[in-house]
Amino acid sequence: MQIKIKNKFLQLFCKHNYQLFKKPIDRMKKDGLVELVCLNVSPEDEIFPPYWGYQLTQKAQSIDSYKEIEQRSTELLKECFGL
Repeated sequence: MQIKIKNKFLQLFCKHNYQLFKKPIDRMKKDGLVELVCLNVSPEDEIFPPYWGYQLTQKAQSIDSYKEIEQRSTELLKECFGL
């Protein structure tokens, strides 16, 4: 079932949203760089619904550009917060 959107702004936003998020994620899934995972973030004494999201695979973490960004992020954290 497809929803018809009459508002032009919403049509553009939905198309833009697809191009920004869904299309690149689908491409990364196809290449084996991300995987869909379900995380339970509930503390022991409370119940929250599970969180579905994407995480990087080992294949993605082994890419040189990822390693460079990770190293730069670590340096910035050390510089800003002393971590």
